[in-house]
Amino acid sequence: SCVGNAKEKIVELLDSEVDPYVQKLHVLIRSDEPAIKALAIMERNDTSYLFVVDDGDYRGVITIQGIAHRMSEMDAATS
Repeated sequence: SCVGNAKEKIVELLDSEVDPYVQKLHVLIRSDEPAIKALAIMERNDTSYLFVVDDGDYRGVITIQGIAHRMSEMDAATS
């Protein structure tokens, strides 16, 4: 039972290498693409984030929450 040895399983997991958990960069967007395109790609792929890669160089992550935050900042600035 995993309940009986939960502490051992937790220690084993935390001591393991991260390599098996690394996800490949499968859903990408370039930094010069419009935010609406990012949202459309997220919707199509049922995800809330995209990896941003320019010419093979990882730049970061764009999220739905990040876009919403920026929109609220823009709205506050115009109010």
